Amino acid sequence: MKITAPLIVTVAIFLRVPLLFTPPILSDDIYRYLWDGRVQLAGINPYVYPPSAPELSALRTPEHALINHPTLRTVYPPLTQWVYRWGAFFHPTIWMQKIIFTLFDVATIFLLLALLKFKNMPLSRATLYAWNPLVVIEFSGSGHNDSLMIFFLTLACFLYAKGKSSAAAVGFAAATLSKWIPVFMIPWYVVRRDWRFLGLYGLVFAVICLPFVKGVGDMLPSLSPAVSGLHTYARDWVFNPSLYVVVGEFLPHPLHRRIFLGLLLVAFSLWWAFKQINNPLLYILGCLMALLLLGPVVHPWYVTWIVPFLCFYPLWSGLAWSGVVLITYVVLIRYRSEGVWQLPLWVSVVEYSIVYGLLTKDLFRWLSPSSSPR
Repeated sequence: MKITAPLIVTVAIFLRVPLLFTPPILSDDIYRYLWDGRVQLAGINPYVYPPSAPELSALRTPEHALINHPTLRTVYPPLTQWVYRWGAFFHPTIWMQKIIFTLFDVATIFLLLALLKFKNMPLSRATLYAWNPLVVIEFSGSGHNDSLMIFFLTLACFLYAKGKSSAAAVGFAAATLSKWIPVFMIPWYVVRRDWRFLGLYGLVFAVICLPFVKGVGDMLPSLSPAVSGLHTYARDWVFNPSLYVVVGEFLPHPLHRRIFLGLLLVAFSLWWAFKQINNPLLYILGCLMALLLLGPVVHPWYVTWIVPFLCFYPLWSGLAWSGVVLITYVVLIRYRSEGVWQLPLWVSVVEYSIVYGLLTKDLFRWLSPSSSPR
C-alpha cells in the first residue's frame, strides 16, 4: 500500500483523537498552563505571582492543588502565555489546552509534508513524526506546549526553503518566544551576517513581550531565587541527564558543571553554524541533539524537539531515542507510592547505551566519504 499524504494525516488524527479526552496521567504541567491562562484573564501578569501567592487566592479552583511547584513563578515564554490565555478564554479547562497544542502538532504534519514535497523527498518520511508514539502521547495525551515551538521552527524552515528569509526570521523569533530553546538560532544568523534577521528578531520580541512588562519591574528588587521559576529550573533541576553526569566526575560543583557545558554548547553552535551555514534543518537538528546530550534535564517530551528534523535526516540514534525515552516514566511508580522522584540507574544505562551506541554508528556513516547526511 502506497503511503500518501491523506493517509498520513488520517492515521495521525485517528491516533490523537482518543487521547485528547483522557486525563493527563503522565504529566501535570497542563494544570499550570490553565492557571496561567486564567490569571491573565483576570488582568494579572502571570510573571508577577506564583500560584501559591495569597494575592491570587480568589482565582483558585479544585484544580489548583494539581499545579506542580506552586511556589515558583511561571517559566513559560510570552507567546506561550498568549496561547494559554486564548485557551482559557474559549473554555477554561485542561481539555481546551490539550486541543490547542494538539492542533499545532497536527499543523506541523502539514508543514512537514509541504517541506518534504518542496525538497523532492518521499512524503512517507512524515510518518516518522506523524505516527511517532512519543509525539502522540506527549501532545494529545499530556498536552505539552512544546508543539508550539516545534510548529514555528518547522514553519520558519519551510519559509526559509521558499526563499522568504524575513518571514523565516519572524518564525524563528516566534519559536524562541514559545520556548526559550531556539535562541541557538542567533549564532547561525550571526555567522551568516544577516543583520536584518537580528532586527526583525528583536522587533518580534519587543512586540510580544511588551504586554508582560507591567508589574515585573516592581517585582525585580525583591525577586527571591527561591520563587523564581526560571532561575530555579536553570540552577537546580536535574532529570535523566547523560554527559552532565560524566562531567560531574571532574566538575562536582553543579554551577561549574552547568557553566562548562553551557560554554561547550555555545562553542558547538558556532562551529556547527559555519558547517551548516545554508542548511537550517541540519543546524537545528545538530544543536538540539547537542543540547539534549549536554543538558541536565531531559524529560521525555524534550525528545520530541528533534523528531520533525529526523524526517529529513533520519538518525538511528534520534529515532531510537524517541522510543526508548518513554521508559523514564517508570520514575512515576515510586513517586506516586513513596513521593520520591528518583530515576533508577538501570533506566539511564539502557537508554543511553542505545542512544550513544547508535549515535556512534550514525557518525561513522556520516563521516564515510561515500555517505551524506540525508
